[in-house]
Amino acid sequence: MDILNILVVLLLSLSLCVCAVVLTWLYGRYKALEAAHFSLVQSMDQLNSELAGLCATHLRVDASLISQEKQIQAFLVQPPQAAMPSREQLVHTSYEHAIERVRMGAKPSELVTEFGMSASEAELLVRLHTGKS
Repeated sequence: MDILNILVVLLLSLSLCVCAVVLTWLYGRYKALEAAHFSLVQSMDQLNSELAGLCATHLRVDASLISQEKQIQAFLVQPPQAAMPSREQLVHTSYEHAIERVRMGAKPSELVTEFGMSASEAELLVRLHTGKS
């Protein structure tokens, strides 16, 4: 019995040592998982913060796009004449300015340079409007 008791005690001691080693290993794994969990929680908090910033930026961009769309719609509703003068109006205005310049003593070469007209047009304007008040 004495040997049997010793074997039982040895077996129990060995079992306790194995349990201690396993518990130590499990505790190490627990601490590693706890650190990984903490890191993941911090990452999630940072991502949530970035997501909130992106949502706020998205709202500002949406508001800007809506404003620009309203401006475009208002522009499209305007009559075309109000938005841009016609070619005829521009030509008429440029001839009026050229005639004024002739009355102030401009030469045909100056009219060609300033208004981009041909030399014959400039000479005709000078002949027609020289001396008129």
